[in-house]
Amino acid sequence: KGATTNIVNNGGGTGTYQSQSSYAIFLAPSVALEKDKLLYTKIGFASTNTSIKDTLSIDTGGDGTFTNKGYVLGLGYKQSIPV
Repeated sequence: KGATTNIVNNGGGTGTYQSQSSYAIFLAPSVALEKDKLLYTKIGFASTNTSIKDTLSIDTGGDGTFTNKGYVLGLGYKQSIPV
């Protein structure tokens, strides 16, 4: 179970949303530039379910559970630091 967050609008209404059952899966192929340097890409998929409790003084569509999902894309560089 994720963290619960309180939200307040300008009219003084309140509500909460809670992130539930999140996951991400990805591949990160890489290439060594030197002995201690690595360049990598990241591609994958992420999803989370969000539960909304609507007590706002504006109409936000009511209570419900919504699924947000999308692609994960990235490019990165790693370097080891001698200790």
